[in-house]
Parts: sequence; C-alpha cells; structure tokens
Amino acid sequence: MRNVPLRVAAVLATALSNLGQGLAHADPTAPKEQITVQTDLEGARALARKALAQGNHKLTVKIAQQILRAYPNDAGANLLLAAGLTRAGHPEKAAAAARTGFHLATAKEGRFEGAYLMAEAFAASGRPWVSKYWLRRADLHAPNATAKTVLRQAYQTVSDHSPLSFGVSIFAGPSQNVNGGSLHDSFFFQGVDIPISQALSGWNYGGSAVLHYRLGKTASINLAWTHRSVVLSDKAKRLDPTAKASDFAQDELGLELSKLWATGVNQSTVYRLSGSVGKRWTAGQPSSDSLAANLSVFHAASNRLGVGGTVGVETTDYADRPNLDSQTRNLGLSLAYNAQQLGKVSFEIGLKEVDSAAAGLAWRGPTAGIAWLPPMKEFPVGLSFQANLEHRDYWMTPSFAPDLKVNISTTSKFDALETFGFSPTVTISAARTFSDVVVRDTSDFGVTFGVSSSF
Repeated sequence: MRNVPLRVAAVLATALSNLGQGLAHADPTAPKEQITVQTDLEGARALARKALAQGNHKLTVKIAQQILRAYPNDAGANLLLAAGLTRAGHPEKAAAAARTGFHLATAKEGRFEGAYLMAEAFAASGRPWVSKYWLRRADLHAPNATAKTVLRQAYQTVSDHSPLSFGVSIFAGPSQNVNGGSLHDSFFFQGVDIPISQALSGWNYGGSAVLHYRLGKTASINLAWTHRSVVLSDKAKRLDPTAKASDFAQDELGLELSKLWATGVNQSTVYRLSGSVGKRWTAGQPSSDSLAANLSVFHAASNRLGVGGTVGVETTDYADRPNLDSQTRNLGLSLAYNAQQLGKVSFEIGLKEVDSAAAGLAWRGPTAGIAWLPPMKEFPVGLSFQANLEHRDYWMTPSFAPDLKVNISTTSKFDALETFGFSPTVTISAARTFSDVVVRDTSDFGVTFGVSSSF
C-alpha cells in the first residue's frame, strides 16, 4: 500500500523542482563522493540543494540537520530537510519539518514551498485529503502563474490516486422571477377571471455539494445535494402580501452511478452509461421523486472535430398529486469543434417528449442548443456562453399554438482572483417562454454571483 502514495509524492516532487523555487538545479559536474568543506549558511544550503537535485537524499538530510544545529530557526534548512526526508522514505518526519519551515518563512516563495512540501509528505503518507488541503494552502502563497499551474496538476495527481473526492459551490444573486410565476396576474376561463401566480422579484441564494467515489478506472458514484432559498423584494411583498419566501425554498438530493468505456483507434470513441435516482423537497416538504437513465457516445474524428449522440429517459412522480406524474424521453445529436482563433464551439439538436396525464405538462417537439468557450489566454477572465431553444407542442390542448422557450446565459470566471483554490464566478442569464396560455407566459432575468473550485 505504500507504493501508490510514494509515486504520488514523486510526481509532486518533480513538479515542484521544475518551478526553480527553493529546490536546486542538477549540476552534472559536481563530485559524488562525500567531502568535508567549510562554508557559510548560503553555501551549506547550496550543497543541500545540489545533493537533492542529484538524488542523494540522505546527504541532503545530513546537511540540513547540520545547518539546523547551528541555525535552528532557519526556514530554508527545514524545507530542505522535509524534501530530503520525504524522498528518503520518511514522510511522517518530513511533515513536521515542512510545517516548521512553513511557519518560519516570511516570503511568499518560502510559504508556498513549505505548504507544497507538506502536501507532498502527506501524499507519501497515504493521506490524500490532508494533502489536498495543503495544496490549497499553497495556493494562498503562489508567487506566479506557473506555480498555480503546478498546483492544479499536483491536485489532479493526488485525486487520481484517491477514489474519494468532493466539490462545493455557493451562489447568490437577484432575479425578476424567483417563484416561476407568469407575466400576467389572471386569465379568463369561460368568462371567469381567475387569479394566477404572478412573477415575484427578489434574490436566490444557496449552494451545492458533490461527493464523488471512483469504482475502478471507469465507473463512479456521485452523490449530489443542492439547496436554493429565496428572499422576496419589497415590490414582491406589495404585489402579493400573502407570499412567503420559505414557500419557494428547494432542496434536491441525487445519486448517480455511471460507467465509461472507450473503443476505436487511440480510444477515440467514448461511451457513457448512467442511471440516477433523485428526490426533491419544496418548502421543506417532499414534492417529487425521479428515476433516470442516459446513454451517450462521443467520437473524436480529429484533434479539432468531435461528434456525439445521447438518448435518455426519466420518470417523475408526485406523491400528493399523481396527475402530474410524467415520463420524459429525449434524443440528441451534437457536434463539437475546436478552432484556435474561434475557441471551442458545440452545437446540439434533438427531440424531446414529456408524457403526462396533465394537459399543461405533456408536450413534444424539437430542441436546439449552442455553447461557446472563446479563447481568453491573454485575459484574466474566462468566459463561456450558452443558449438553448425548445419548441413545445402541447398536443393535448391543440387549440393553442406551440410554446417557444429560450434560455441564454454567460458565465465569467475570475481565475486572477483565485484564492485557496476557489475562483469567483458571475453568471448573467435570461429566460423567456412565449405562450398563448398566460400561465406559461413567463420571463426571467437574473445575475448570479458564485464561488467554485478551480482544482
């Protein structure tokens, strides 16, 4: 069981040495036999770095220990001792030395190296969760973009050798329609004016957490939880004095099992089969249960072009309102293209059918979508754009024209403001459903501020 963590530590060590921060560059002309020299503090550190770069880890440890006898509070010697101990197969002792060096260091480079060496020691000790924590600590002191790139690679290396991982995100922002209400306040039915739920403005806020467990190399289990709460604006309270923000709170819990496999030359065709179960709560009360299955395939025709397809089914059951139960079936085809100047663009077309006993739920029709990830290498902000279109034929009410639903969103990710491995995001979204049925004639515009992991 020791071999895997030690391989992880070796990868981290290689990445850190490539930074040129603290650890020495190899000198092929240096003598390999042990000699006795008189030198000052800087010279002693240089000898230890040279021994480390040449793979003579025991000598690195001895030199660092000699330095610490004369200078017990020297941060650099503690870091060199930690690096040597980990590579010599003593990661438990290395963690203590790295922690001491981290706290003694005053410059960003020293703090970064200390946190990184802590992560390396814990990875070699078979403690990936603690290693990930110290990699995030290192991100607080990363001196440049190269160091941040090394951290991402190291974090992924540790994750690849750990079957269990998790992700967290939080969000908040204003919305014109926090309750999913109509643009209208009533509709006429056989000459009777019937009040309906009108759109209420306010704020959405909440968060999500995903627990990921890898089963072998190609299968995994995901457990996801999402919470959304609402704050009603003063305008909304005047519009509907009886409305309660707690009535629109939602929680959703989902469990997914997925399997991947690849075929073809260079494994250019990838298949993914997944099944999931979910439960939703509204206003703190159970509202629906869902069961879904999806099969997708993606073929890389070249380095720039890929084609894919997906087929899926989902059932949704409402315990207290069985007439709203539905079965959804969808079929889609996609095309992805990666151009150097244009960026990454993907298109999708499909067919969707929602079967239900409720006339206001059952519909079928074509769907389309486009996503664009422009190249932003020269900018400190990453952008992405997405648009989706649905043409909904409510075939159980043929006297009305089909609905048209449009969703457009853009997300900005501010990697330049990354801290502790988390980057702020801003999403601007707009949704509009054009319908002859005023209950479904809705509009929403919102801005969401969030934080998501960059690792």
